[in-house]
Amino acid sequence: MGTTDLKRGEDSVNGIVKILDSIISDLGDAYDQIDKHYDIKGFTGKSKEVFLQEFYDEARYVDKVHEIHELKEPMPNQYGHCLRVALETKLFVDDAIKHDDFSIDDEQKSALYTAAMIHDYKKKDCNHEAINRKGPLSPREIAEMRTHTHARDDIEKYVLNGDGLNQVMLEMVIDIVQGHHPAYGTKLENGFGQVLIIADCLDSMKIRGQYQPDQPDSYVSNFFNMFVEKGILERKYVNPIIRMVTEYSREERTERNNQDYTTHVM
Repeated sequence: MGTTDLKRGEDSVNGIVKILDSIISDLGDAYDQIDKHYDIKGFTGKSKEVFLQEFYDEARYVDKVHEIHELKEPMPNQYGHCLRVALETKLFVDDAIKHDDFSIDDEQKSALYTAAMIHDYKKKDCNHEAINRKGPLSPREIAEMRTHTHARDDIEKYVLNGDGLNQVMLEMVIDIVQGHHPAYGTKLENGFGQVLIIADCLDSMKIRGQYQPDQPDSYVSNFFNMFVEKGILERKYVNPIIRMVTEYSREERTERNNQDYTTHVM
């Protein structure tokens, strides 16, 4: 899928267009990485091309968050994680709409997908070595990592500065980014932002790896059901991921060490 196949508006700066071409290609790779674990076409009923085109159209501001590309070279795993999480939010929103779990309007979709693209952008200021290596984080590294949700200034003054978002949209994006780790103490004002929390946790558990172990889908399902029971997440936002991991998994059922790592992902 090339740039000419996508409706991007009038991007006139060659450097930005080149970056967007790279992001568009990388979104295709991100789709393939998710599809190794879950049958996306079966789950959505859409081809890869249709799904990605819809994501681009519905996100609306992919060209506004091109700064995420700055993570690609120093933190490739983190960059890929952000792109996958953005696509995973759409997977869950589409499925929720299909099953009448919750409703979401076009502006909310756009804010959610935009926030998902940049939800970990602030990690550029964290220890790159700690982020890139495999294995658990030290207490000091965990404390530093927790600062990445303090993103208002970066989003407002740098990432989305002058990009034409109205204040309501901007505040939605900031709220979702700052509230995507409930354990850090910032409460979401926009409940649909829970979809980002869920996608972020799933990707950390199943695909990103690094300082969190890969977990079987049975653990993933139990994990999210537990957080519903604790009142941290609402059932209507969790239903889509439960359907995906139980009905569309490509996983071979094997027993693994189900290490508890909720302090890292939540």
